[in-house]
Amino acid sequence: MKNKWMIALGLALIMFGTATVSAQRGRNIDRQAPQPRQAYTNIDNLTSEQEAQIQALHTAQLEQRLKFRNQMDELRARKRTLMAEKNPDMGAVNSVIDQMTALRGEMARQAVAHRQEIRNLLTDEQRVQFDERTQGRPRQGMDRPVRGPRHDNGYRPAGRGRR
Repeated sequence: MKNKWMIALGLALIMFGTATVSAQRGRNIDRQAPQPRQAYTNIDNLTSEQEAQIQALHTAQLEQRLKFRNQMDELRARKRTLMAEKNPDMGAVNSVIDQMTALRGEMARQAVAHRQEIRNLLTDEQRVQFDERTQGRPRQGMDRPVRGPRHDNGYRPAGRGRR
């Protein structure tokens, strides 16, 4: 009789432990993050030459964005360092903020130029499709709101998305 109770208790503990572990896994553990959809991936009648040119432009754009992101990360780190001082030099902080603003502007100008370069490679029909797919689409980057869980205090981390 004592053995039956011990076995029942052991099974109950195993089931409870399994339920607790599966509850801790989270909602998206098995799903991969969605890949950003490029507006030019499903344009009808692209020639192989157009595809190659667009791919080359896209690769150059990715390299440039990486440089921009790295520069922005360095500026953010510099700003955090300056702000962490007991008496921060507000002139230096404002200078870093101005540099960040200039970099954001340069990033926006470069993105528009990239989009226009792609448009110039397309026929009129393809250009209409491209424009339709990029209209009203959320942009990647600074102005896109953060999706995902909030932290314990109900606020999202600083520097992520709109407020």
